[in-house]
Amino acid sequence: MKIKLLAILSTLALLAPATYAQQQPDMSALMGAMGAMFGAAANQTGTVEVVNFRDLKALLPDSIGSAKRKSAGGEKNSVMGFTISQAEGTYESGSAQTSIKFIDYGGTAIMGLLGAWAMTDVDRETDTSYERTTKIKGFKALEKFDSSSKSGETQILVANRFMVEIEVNDGTEKDMQAAANAIDLKKLSELK
Repeated sequence: MKIKLLAILSTLALLAPATYAQQQPDMSALMGAMGAMFGAAANQTGTVEVVNFRDLKALLPDSIGSAKRKSAGGEKNSVMGFTISQAEGTYESGSAQTSIKFIDYGGTAIMGLLGAWAMTDVDRETDTSYERTTKIKGFKALEKFDSSSKSGETQILVANRFMVEIEVNDGTEKDMQAAANAIDLKKLSELK
């Protein structure tokens, strides 16, 4: 229960503006998203066995442009009746560091909670940063980038069970986009 509550609060934090002075969230949209999240949490009928993390690890690109993969690993974990499988690779080019993580939630309720942003449209911008929902290779995605800190992240929801997480530190928007383009999302969506 603590994990679900933490996931809900984290999702709401993603949907809420960074400061009170910014645009206030549409409360009816938030309530609709909350209803969908709780509905997903109550309905486990779409749950399937998670794929072996070694299969996820095999989909990590060897390189992203000039950034070579420095490490790769994976694991499978179960807690409170939820099982996830994940693999992660880290990449470096100069001072820029990128990580790519594939997480298979097996269609569990946690996916509905953590991927709640996929049910919304977000387009937020400041002088140095942006956050927006978009499509990457046909899959719903949430992109965030801050040019002042040279950091960003992208989450891509694939086949309603896989979450791809890309993080860039001391890099550029192009580094983040190159990482997304280096991933075979179609092949990931076909894993069973």
